[in-house]
Amino acid sequence: MLDDAKKYVQTCQVCQRDKPRTQAPLGLLKPLPIPAGPGQSISMDFMDTLVTSKNGKRHIFVIVDKFTKYARLIPMSETATTEHVIKLFMDNWVCDFGLPKTIVSDRDVRFTSEMWKKAAEQMGSQLQMTFGNHPEANGQAEQMNRVVQHLLRHYIKPSQDDWDEKLPLIASLYNNVVHNTTDVSPNQLHLGWKPKSALDFLLPENRTAATPGTIEFGVQYEKLLQQTVEHIKKSQEAMIASENKPRRQSTFKVGERVWVKANNVKTFNDGYHILHHANSKLHWTELPKRFMETLDKHAEADALIFQVACPIHSTFYFRLPGRKSSCDP
Repeated sequence: MLDDAKKYVQTCQVCQRDKPRTQAPLGLLKPLPIPAGPGQSISMDFMDTLVTSKNGKRHIFVIVDKFTKYARLIPMSETATTEHVIKLFMDNWVCDFGLPKTIVSDRDVRFTSEMWKKAAEQMGSQLQMTFGNHPEANGQAEQMNRVVQHLLRHYIKPSQDDWDEKLPLIASLYNNVVHNTTDVSPNQLHLGWKPKSALDFLLPENRTAATPGTIEFGVQYEKLLQQTVEHIKKSQEAMIASENKPRRQSTFKVGERVWVKANNVKTFNDGYHILHHANSKLHWTELPKRFMETLDKHAEADALIFQVACPIHSTFYFRLPGRKSSCDP
């Protein structure tokens, strides 16, 4: 009787569709590969400060080098167009550090526009966009946003309308502090030398020795890059171990029927959700269901991205709620 009760509960269509999942989420963390060196891969994002400055700026265009962690913070207006964003990128990054091989970003309308894609193609840069409602895929820029918010609170006026004037100071403070991932400051790793501060002139012990020769400098910098790779690997290993504790490995197979979360699916009038597709007609229900049943899936086991035969959208991030029971209730 106990086995029959368990089987009945597991195959109940209403329970599978409507009740929340209490098990650990599926899918193990798989971070992006470590870039080969400085300037190879960058992350970018738009940070909304929620306050319009005296100069009419509201957003911060955040650009971070994924290897050195070096950041540029660029104030811009809320209504900045794609063309203006491209100009800011060229003037504030490309002119100083060259063209990156890969650009990681979210799916802001300016990053998904044809103009941005064409500009990236002309630059020879590959676009790597995150999936919706999954900001941790662009964790480098998201973490930088938190750092900027934290530092701005210490330096802006009570009126908060001078934040754009403080951005150069905020960027300088961040870039000159030793990063916990690389164990060296972003400035020293990205520029190859450590810019001096007032403290270096006040304290004799902070003064550097004579400038090394060209060959010696090259050897030292190459050694620094190798050490940075090792530090990033250790940091990634620690992050993977921590993030995977509450997760389960995905065991989906091609052709299985799965459930897809419906809370982030595009809604129609009166908040209706499409539930299934039949005879080329859309059917919906007044009470949006938590999970939507799909008919098929095309992906390898433990993949991060799944191709699902769903009438609304075919591509989903790996955190599918689970497989649909193949048995009748």
